[in-house]
This record gives sequence, C-alpha cells and structure tokens, in this order.
Amino acid sequence: MTMIPITWEDGRKRMVPEGTLLIRLAQEYQHKYPNDILLAMVDNRLKELKDTLKKDCNLRFITAKEAYGMRAYERSLQLLMNRAVYKVLPVESVHKLTTCFSVTTGFYVELKGDFVLDEELLKKIEDAMRELVAKNLPIKKTVVSTEEGREIFHRMRMYDKEK
Repeated sequence: MTMIPITWEDGRKRMVPEGTLLIRLAQEYQHKYPNDILLAMVDNRLKELKDTLKKDCNLRFITAKEAYGMRAYERSLQLLMNRAVYKVLPVESVHKLTTCFSVTTGFYVELKGDFVLDEELLKKIEDAMRELVAKNLPIKKTVVSTEEGREIFHRMRMYDKEK
C-alpha cells in the first residue's frame, strides 16, 4: 500500500494510504471542530468529502462557518426540500418549484401547481423532509449527457433548466 503525506494548514504532517476518503479523515478529526465538516480544501481546490486523496497535498477542512461550507449546506437543504416535495406531490401536479434566494436562515421558494398550498401541505413536506433526514441517505452526484439531463428536466417539468 502506497502511503502519501498530507500537510495540515498548521504545518503538521501525516502519512495516509493513497486513496483515503476525505470523509474518513473528516470523521476522525470532527471532534476538533465546533461545527460539522462539510467539505475539504485540497491544494487550494474545493473537494467533496466523497473524494479520495491520490497524492501528497495540503489539506484543510471546511465547516458551515465558512461561505463555501454554508453554500454546500444550503444546496443540500434545497435538494432535500425538492425530494420531499416530489415525494408528497405527483410530478405532473408541480408546475414550478424554484428556490429564488436565501433569507437570513431560510429560503424564499416558489411552489406552484395543481394543488392547494396550505399549512397541511407544508406540514406534509416538512414531515417528508424529516423522514429523509432520519434515513441519513447520501446525496449522490450523477453525471449524465446533456440530452439525458434535458429529458430528466422535461419529465420533472423544470422547463427553465431544460433550456
């Protein structure tokens, strides 16, 4: 097994096996951070925790206290909300689901379609979000061709993204 050196932001060095997952190191060092580790900066390049270390590098963890970390956290919340909306509502009933902008600790979201947007529906969406969080499912990034992406966006009635 090939070992590679990593250098922490304070200059400390450590040898790790080539191919080490950043998530494993994040879990090992989480206790040293007051906030959740969400990303890593490897040789001044932002990396997701699912990535692996392939060569000697400089490493720094990113938490939600930093702008990059907060943006990743917010994007995860948007994906969670989208998934919950489509779990509660049939795709064909949703005409528009758009996160327009963030407002302090929340989002301004437009949700329109063939349904009544009331407290009962919002509660169902919230419950679906909590169920998904409880399952602790990973968010998996998938690369698809442009054409396949357009087909997915069309099927999901995300016509702006389809364009």
